[in-house]
Amino acid sequence: MYRVISIPTTEREIPIRKPITSREITVTFGMKKLLIPALVVAALVIAAVVVWQIIPKEKAAPLPPSDKPSLVVMYFRNNTGDKNLDIWRSALSDSLITDLSQSRYIRVLSRDKLLSILKQMNILEAEDYSLEDLKKVAERGGVNYILQGTYNAKMGTGYFLI
Repeated sequence: MYRVISIPTTEREIPIRKPITSREITVTFGMKKLLIPALVVAALVIAAVVVWQIIPKEKAAPLPPSDKPSLVVMYFRNNTGDKNLDIWRSALSDSLITDLSQSRYIRVLSRDKLLSILKQMNILEAEDYSLEDLKKVAERGGVNYILQGTYNAKMGTGYFLI
C-alpha cells in the first residue's frame, strides 16, 4: 500500500518596489522633429553631388619628359611550337621589366601600363605584334625604344633564348 503525504504550501509574497522617479517619462517622435534633420541630410547629399560634378576630372597626365631613354619590354614570342611554354611569354618580359626598372639610366614602361595599353588595343592575347602595333604601343606608352624577344626550338635538353 501506498501512502500519500501532503506538504503544506504557502504563497510567497513579492514586495512592490517604488519607482525611482515620481513621474512617468514619455518620449514621442513627431514628423516635425524628423523632418528638419532629414532635410539637412538631403541638402548635404545634393550639395556633394553638385560639387562632385562641377570639379573637373583630371585625365592621366603623360609621363614627364626625361633625358633618360625609355623602353617598353613586349611579351616574348614563343617559337618552340610547344604551347606548354607560353607561360614564358609574359614571365620573361616581367622579369626584364623588374630588373631594368632598377636602373637609374633608363625608364622602363611598367607591366601594368603595358597591360593597359595591350587591352586598349585589343592585342593582349596576340602571339605576335605587327610593326604598326609596336609603334602604337610605343606612342601610347611614351617610350623611345621597344624590346621584343623570342625563344626558339629546343636544342639538346635546354631552350635557348634569342
